[in-house]
Amino acid sequence: MRAVLVFCAAALLGALFIAVPEIDRSVAALGYRPGAGFVLGQAAPFQFLHDAVPFLVALIPLGAIGFWLARRVTGREAAFLLLAVGLGPGLLANTILKDNWGRARPSHLSEFGGTKSFSPPLIPADQCPKNCAFVSGDAAGGFAF
Repeated sequence: MRAVLVFCAAALLGALFIAVPEIDRSVAALGYRPGAGFVLGQAAPFQFLHDAVPFLVALIPLGAIGFWLARRVTGREAAFLLLAVGLGPGLLANTILKDNWGRARPSHLSEFGGTKSFSPPLIPADQCPKNCAFVSGDAAGGFAF
């Protein structure tokens, strides 16, 4: 039952962003300062988190193997963690979606000092050739951790 509620909430939220794409730009604009860019992302705590995500995600498979070797998890549980991280943030988020979706990052949009056009969320675009804004690899890694 809980999974159904989470799915329904995610579907409604996705529908809201498709119906009112201006929400995306409005929220992004909150962190943008003309001439300075997205200042919050330049702050030390956020830079630290951004730089730490790959190391944190690497702890998952290392932890899974370590716990398996210490007999605290079964081989099946360790394999699940390895596959979940490898297929989720690794393959799906950072390779398939980011390299094929084409949605420009907010910092690349013309209204934020860039040269690219806004693309509504959840709709593939042609504004970015590789390592694009959708899906967030950092968020996928953070959620996996």
